[in-house]
Amino acid sequence: MSKRLYIQLYCARTGESITLPLNPEETEIPNQKTTNTYNILDYGEVGVRGNKTLKRINLANVFPNNDTYFSLLASLIKQLEYKPYTLDETIDMVNRWVENDEIIRVIISGRLNAEFQIENFTQGIRESIEAVNYSIDLIEYKNPEATETLNIEPES
Repeated sequence: MSKRLYIQLYCARTGESITLPLNPEETEIPNQKTTNTYNILDYGEVGVRGNKTLKRINLANVFPNNDTYFSLLASLIKQLEYKPYTLDETIDMVNRWVENDEIIRVIISGRLNAEFQIENFTQGIRESIEAVNYSIDLIEYKNPEATETLNIEPES
């Protein structure tokens, strides 16, 4: 029997967190660099190293209705007390994170633990279904002020 993958979104500023009740079928975690190419006369195309790009991930599945067996595993972490949120509270929370440009820690058990910002939160609503399809597009957050700078002094 395989171990369940946990995906959690956590906002340190507000103390709110959501553990996704139903995981996306697949989530890709890219690790990319930019590569610039130049065409040199009488030689051909050459690639020149670039910088690391920000990770972009998408989480998409369904937030089930509160009355279903898969009720939201969302939790508020304060003094190790867990509070389940309703479907509406969860949707409002994610919308608030988008509007307030919150920094969200994305934790995918054993695979990822990094800060992201939500670029897009989309809800899909269907007739006579109370569950809500969702898609959350996230982009890695890097604080330029926290990055160490190199102080290179000219040789004398």
